[in-house]
Amino acid sequence: MGIDEAGRGPVLDSKILKEEKREELFEALKANDSIGWAVDVIDPRELSAKMLKKNKINLNEISHDSAMGLIDRVLKMGVLLTEVLVGIYAVITRKLLASPSSSQQFFSICNCS
Repeated sequence: MGIDEAGRGPVLDSKILKEEKREELFEALKANDSIGWAVDVIDPRELSAKMLKKNKINLNEISHDSAMGLIDRVLKMGVLLTEVLVGIYAVITRKLLASPSSSQQFFSICNCS
């Protein structure tokens, strides 16, 4: 399983492929029944609300919760998960490794960013 986030940090590398090629690859992925994908969209208003409330939740916590939610969704689908490649900040990868479910479920979690 691979997890990455959009809209945070430098995005120059993600723009190496031209838009047409990215769209072509995305269509090929959607057409392949053996490949699954999911998106967890966090609305900017939700981010602001969490980061500005009295008991603040920082962006790393929000990213961690989103990643764990995606992992949980895949596990509930019955997928045998042996590896998670995480393209988000290293602090989140460390938190994922420290999560009780990750040590029991996954062969490895590595930071690919």
